[in-house]
Amino acid sequence: MSSTLCGDCVRAFDGKAPGFEPDKTKRVHYLHEDYSSFHQAFQTRCRLCYELWTGFEASTGLPPTRLSTSGLRVTFVVFPIPAADGTIVILWQFDFYVRDSTEHGSILRNRFVTNLTESPPRYLLGAQWYQYVFFSSYTLLPHDGPRDGRAPEQIGSSSKSEPSRALTNAWVKECVQSHKDCKPWRDYHGDRTPPARLLDVGESGDPKIYLRAIQSSEDKPFSDEYTTLSHRWGNVEHPTLTQKTWSQLVEGIKPHTLPKVFRNAVAITRQLCVRYLWIDSLCIFQDSVEDWRGEGMKMGNIYHYGLLNIAATAAEDSEGGLFFDRDPLLVQPLQVTVAWPVYQTDMKRDPLGHVPATVYDCIPQKFWYDNVDGATLNTRAWVMQERILSPRILHCARQQLLWECKTKKACETFPTGIRTPLSNAVTVGERAVPLLDRIGKESFYAFHPGGKIEFLPPTDKTLIQDAYRAWLGLIQAYSTCNITRDSDVLIAYSGLAHKFESFLGDKYVAGILLGDLHRNLLWYTTDASATRLGAWHNQASWLAPSWSWASVKGNVKWDTDFLPRIAVRGETMEGTFLEYVEHHIEALGGDTAGGVSAAWLKVKANLFLLSGDLSWTPSGDFLRSYGPRARHMWLRINDNNKSYRAVAQFDEDAIIKMLVERGGKNVAIVSMPVLSSFRKWWDDKGTWVRELKIQGLLCHWFCMDPLHETGLSRIGLFTITARDQEGQEVLDYFLRLFNSGDRKEEVLL
Repeated sequence: MSSTLCGDCVRAFDGKAPGFEPDKTKRVHYLHEDYSSFHQAFQTRCRLCYELWTGFEASTGLPPTRLSTSGLRVTFVVFPIPAADGTIVILWQFDFYVRDSTEHGSILRNRFVTNLTESPPRYLLGAQWYQYVFFSSYTLLPHDGPRDGRAPEQIGSSSKSEPSRALTNAWVKECVQSHKDCKPWRDYHGDRTPPARLLDVGESGDPKIYLRAIQSSEDKPFSDEYTTLSHRWGNVEHPTLTQKTWSQLVEGIKPHTLPKVFRNAVAITRQLCVRYLWIDSLCIFQDSVEDWRGEGMKMGNIYHYGLLNIAATAAEDSEGGLFFDRDPLLVQPLQVTVAWPVYQTDMKRDPLGHVPATVYDCIPQKFWYDNVDGATLNTRAWVMQERILSPRILHCARQQLLWECKTKKACETFPTGIRTPLSNAVTVGERAVPLLDRIGKESFYAFHPGGKIEFLPPTDKTLIQDAYRAWLGLIQAYSTCNITRDSDVLIAYSGLAHKFESFLGDKYVAGILLGDLHRNLLWYTTDASATRLGAWHNQASWLAPSWSWASVKGNVKWDTDFLPRIAVRGETMEGTFLEYVEHHIEALGGDTAGGVSAAWLKVKANLFLLSGDLSWTPSGDFLRSYGPRARHMWLRINDNNKSYRAVAQFDEDAIIKMLVERGGKNVAIVSMPVLSSFRKWWDDKGTWVRELKIQGLLCHWFCMDPLHETGLSRIGLFTITARDQEGQEVLDYFLRLFNSGDRKEEVLL
């Protein structure tokens, strides 16, 4: 057993812990029953107790020392039935107890469930205690083969140490020379358009770096390697390229005048023997709207064709730096010997289990998320396409350097590669669908939120369906990211838009792909703070058409029943109730994938009315399921004199307020059906179930100034769900509407 564990943690693995019940599928053992025991383990650097302590402090901002007067208990929980890949999940659970539920303020109440417990630790009996729970989960990976790690002296006390630099160079060299799937990024330059400017960093020791204008033509294309930087600007003042500073940058500036992140990026570029570096704030004129738009549109390709993207993953601003001091022991892989029974499949087939005395690598289950995906840098909207389109990335995290390319993920703990259960673990947000591995001749690997598929010819229907599903998954992830200027919402996504448009042979219009128009229109938001970016009633602030997800500032989603290739029992049939006629778009800066000044769709559709009392707020359960702006509405079918409930999800609060003010309690809203999903399956009781879902747009008439044409503006989404006979009745009604030519009309959106 590793000497970096305290005695209690050692006993948790060697099977000698008191109270361990080997015949349970969940085993519990109390490690530290009081604060002093836990604090001592932290001070002596027990690896697991130290990570639990620091994890709690990082999550709450509350040092556990503040809990010294409270009750405290640390629990070890193991689930001994391995997954298919041989991994075992264990939990270190940190329970603490306070007499007053208001103790420590909102810090604890906002992050943990408060329970009035009846079973506190023995020494706390005789009083009323409130319990809070914080836990850290780990994965035990069977250790196969030689130790994949380095001794502390080979790691270094800082990520800028010589071993770290050597490892970075080795990762780049291996990828460029040996990774077949990564080579196309370097070798294929079919549409390579270089940046307008690059920083010439020279060699190590050179006193200055220079801004160079890059010349490229068909006869003499630019082919030199360059690195790129992904970083957060923050609130720190740093040099930028402007009309005033241009001559100074061309004449050369000393590296020490740059902020720490930039200086470190220069050092990495020089150590790789690469001449050029691209940094947005120093390579794009910050006081020129035209230059910003032009280079912003090329940003996808700028990162796409760079040799390496240097990511300031842990830096809060440009002075945060890329390198950090650390304890080498915490970077080493933690290996433990498990001596308690491990069940191969389940307890019935393997009633006694076996004691393999097997060595496992013990790694935080959120290892990749904590170091990379959950980092503040990767919540920036611009960084999403930078990360996806870059061929290879060096993540400069706080504890260590991490590597990401199409072929593998690695880190200083596991320099030869991080195994799949850790690199793909995503514990927050929705699990994203697999994304494309290649687009045409160019390699394309989507790292956020994770996963990949093998390349298939673009005529393959499965790949095309996966591409459209991936498109919606990327938009969902992108909508959760932060963006400084709302006007950049489409520009910061343009690189990805170009790739999908090219691969699918589709047409991209203001955030949607026309080849999957019906699904692209059916986004909704459950974000309580969602607002319009240029509302339909405020044309002066218009940024995107109302039917585009880019018109809303907030997290957008799609109903999973309407995603391509839904895996369900039984059968699924889809029907469309809307026909595309034509579209119009006016682009800012000449690139239709970037910002737009005007856009509309002309469609042929059936319109009907949904009615309801919007002044009445539904129950909490309904709002939790459908979002804070969801309301009950009703569809009335005159054929059978029946009404069917619909769920209306409005795009912003201001819309509900306006409708109530204008229409009172009984509001009728123009609605446009778009897509239906009709599913049949056997339920658990053996009953044949038929379920219909129809989704469409809630709309409002307005004058499309300056055309003086009347059009419809989207104000929300509606969903009608009905089962069995009722579902068939509703479906028949809409099919009659759709097939009735005299009921269809061309409308502008």
